[in-house]
Amino acid sequence: MSHRRDASNRMSNVAADHDVSRSRPREVEAAGVCRGAHRDALEKGEIVYRAGDLSDAVYVLLSGQVDVIHEEVRLARLSCGAVFGEIGVLCGRPRARTLQAVSEASLLRIDKNLFLELLQEMPQMAVALSRELGRRVDDMNARFVMRSAS
Repeated sequence: MSHRRDASNRMSNVAADHDVSRSRPREVEAAGVCRGAHRDALEKGEIVYRAGDLSDAVYVLLSGQVDVIHEEVRLARLSCGAVFGEIGVLCGRPRARTLQAVSEASLLRIDKNLFLELLQEMPQMAVALSRELGRRVDDMNARFVMRSAS
């Protein structure tokens, strides 16, 4: 089996999980690196990207933690296995939030074109991503309803 096909099979196995954000980072990394993704190391406090930046890549957090920040307010803290940056890539919009490393962190940077190619080649990855995005919308709606009821 070719190196590329082996990597593609591993990525397919990861994508078959129901929740993309809980994918096995080592498998995602192995598939991505073989396909041309890049591993980046971050220091505590380092910015991954800022709100308004061009959405040119999707990221998988391999280790450490990253905060999602909007106007100096922390909205969420992402941990190992989290996939982020996909919404801007899929919608063709600039980054909506700033992401900053809370600790030393390692992430896999998957360029926009490679990410879109992977979604076309592996429909199960697109389905898993759709489920994760749907879960996020449901969670956000639930929080909105709870705040409205208060």
